[in-house]
Amino acid sequence: MKFGTAQKVGYVCDQAMAVLEILRNNANVRRLNKNWKVYCLWFGFDLVKLPAKLSDVNSIILKQKIEAWARRCRELGIEPRVKLSLKS
Repeated sequence: MKFGTAQKVGYVCDQAMAVLEILRNNANVRRLNKNWKVYCLWFGFDLVKLPAKLSDVNSIILKQKIEAWARRCRELGIEPRVKLSLKS
């Protein structure tokens, strides 16, 4: 889980996309389980109130990155999931 504002946690999507590229390219990584069925991104927001749904996150760029990540997951046969939490 990564905490921050919507603008600051966008790099999590970039890192997750890099992992998907490793899977897609069948990289020679011995410890990586290539039989993933579900891939979850878990964001913790520094907000007063948790967004009711992902579309309520106040960042178009973050929403676009999450959508691109989810699309790539589906292309690879992996179910994308997103969890949202508040920083306590």
